[in-house]
Amino acid sequence: VAISGRREFRSSPGWWMGRRSEKIKNRKSASERLRTKIYARCGKMITTAVKSGGPDPTTNKALANALDFARSNSVPKDNIERAIERASNKDQADFKEGMFETYGHGGAGILIQVLTDNSNRAAAEIRGVLNKHQLKIASAGSVSFNFDRRGILTIPDAVVKDGEEFMLAAIEAGAEECEPTEEPDEKDETIIKRVWSIQTLPEDLFNVKQCLEDAGYQADSASLEMVPKTFSDCAEEEYDSNLKAIELLEDLDDVDGVAHNMRLIESD
Repeated sequence: VAISGRREFRSSPGWWMGRRSEKIKNRKSASERLRTKIYARCGKMITTAVKSGGPDPTTNKALANALDFARSNSVPKDNIERAIERASNKDQADFKEGMFETYGHGGAGILIQVLTDNSNRAAAEIRGVLNKHQLKIASAGSVSFNFDRRGILTIPDAVVKDGEEFMLAAIEAGAEECEPTEEPDEKDETIIKRVWSIQTLPEDLFNVKQCLEDAGYQADSASLEMVPKTFSDCAEEEYDSNLKAIELLEDLDDVDGVAHNMRLIESD
């Protein structure tokens, strides 16, 4: 069910790291890999925010948002404190954002977001994976034009007693879209759980989250993700080849996340 009256964005089980296809929901390692990647992303965000605006979240909006993102994703307190301490070290290099746009098998568009303190290392490692799996570097803008940056909130279905009432609350909070979906349980990916997925404008993410939590809807997670506008249909062999490359890319320390617009063609 999409919210009407505002821009509509359809969700899919494959938009971004963690929003994976049915084919890999049963891989128990995926949840742990995702958690590790999120913890690393939070640490980099906190370090970058502190270095640019200081360690006080009351005067540093970027840090306040980074801390909120970390807490929303259950990042341990020790990890947060280490990231703040690391930022105070004058020898700690600044983290810089970057993006690689690539074409996968079957014409799929793949975006590789980077947050690194060593751009040369990041580029070399990413190109190594792309070359090994025969993915092609695309020109700037040729892939990213098909993606929108969106805030994504996940609300467990257990806290939603009335779906219509919840959707109205989401609209009032400023959500762009609200719909029920399914995703693998973090502790056991063989279990599929029902959740509510909410999309927001990037700048509205934490305001919408706070409004919903004030109304009694506690979020499981909150993140900024790249959501495809259109999808590329891929045969099973093409899909699997792309997924292998994506998983290797996600394992790289400098890669912050990988988005794609693949959609598996169901075989008869």
